[in-house]
Amino acid sequence: MNKKGMFDDLLDFLFTVMAAFFLLIFINVIFSANQDNNNKITEGKVAHFEEINAVHNKVQFDFVLGKEINLKSLPYLLNEGYFFEGRAVYGCNDYLNEMDCNADKVEFWRIKQGYKCSWSLGAKKCESVANPATRKLENK
Repeated sequence: MNKKGMFDDLLDFLFTVMAAFFLLIFINVIFSANQDNNNKITEGKVAHFEEINAVHNKVQFDFVLGKEINLKSLPYLLNEGYFFEGRAVYGCNDYLNEMDCNADKVEFWRIKQGYKCSWSLGAKKCESVANPATRKLENK
């Protein structure tokens, strides 16, 4: 056999293997970038769905309680609400238990300065009340 021919075949083989290796790396990078982008899009759509679902649950809950439901307020409910543990929360009265109310996890006291959320034992619901500490600071 010709040594020059064998050496040429070996170089052709090595070139083919290296070209295939770099081609596979290039394809992997393309698919990885596309997958990351798709994951971000999916996360955004899931978050939006959860917000719509929270608004739906709030409207359904209000309907069961017999409250009047205004369909024109639905865009407001979707855009102005805060989403906490899968529920739409619009104020202190939307907290369902004493612990969440007193902790004010959405921090309505920052949004509506001078007020805080406080659990009413008599009414067994969360209410927005004037925060005396903040009121003293405002009067000075």
